[in-house]
Amino acid sequence: MFAATRPGLSQRPGHRSSSGGRASRSPWTRASWIRRGQQAGEFDQDASPGWLIAATVALGHSAWAEVAAGRMSSAEAAAAVRISILRVYGAEPPTR
Repeated sequence: MFAATRPGLSQRPGHRSSSGGRASRSPWTRASWIRRGQQAGEFDQDASPGWLIAATVALGHSAWAEVAAGRMSSAEAAAAVRISILRVYGAEPPTR
C-alpha cells in the first residue's frame, strides 16, 4: 500500500510512535507552514491554507486508491502525488 511505503503516513494523527514522538503534526501546524510559504512567495497566495491541506489529503487518498486497485505502483503514486502537490501549491519543482 502507498501509505505503508512512507514513514508515519499509516499512523493516525496524534498517535505516538514507539519512540514517544508525535507521529504526525496537527493541521494547524501545516497551515502555519503553508502561510509561511505563501508569505515567502514559494506557494500560490490566492489559495487558502485550509483548501491546500484538503487538496493534499485528497491527492494522497486518490494515490492510495490507485495503488490498492492495482492501477499504479507505489513509486508511481508517490511521484504523481509529489508533482501534483507542487502544481496545486503553485510551487516550482526543484531542478535536478
